[in-house]
Amino acid sequence: MSEDTLADFSARLNLIWEEKRYEHTHSENIAIPALGLVGEAGETVEHFKKYIREGKPIVGNVDLAYELGDVLHYWCRLAYLAGLSPKQIMDLNEAKLAKRRAEKAAQASPR
Repeated sequence: MSEDTLADFSARLNLIWEEKRYEHTHSENIAIPALGLVGEAGETVEHFKKYIREGKPIVGNVDLAYELGDVLHYWCRLAYLAGLSPKQIMDLNEAKLAKRRAEKAAQASPR
């Protein structure tokens, strides 16, 4: 079995969201996944805090994987609502980071 792509995952979860057919305003339909993303990001960071403070494992931590999956879920929903594909976002981010690296390299070069 081949691995699912992020685009496939995003498409499946957005179908689930659309099937729910909640009667929310447009603002609520954006706010719910935005707040969900922030909440799940906080839960994700808790695992890293406990790693630092208590030495709890993060490698192979299934609960951490669940939280990261929830972050991905809400991230994909927000991308969809913004009319962006995961690939567009990844490509734009990669280009932004490449530009930033090039600018830093140019600044570090002796003149």
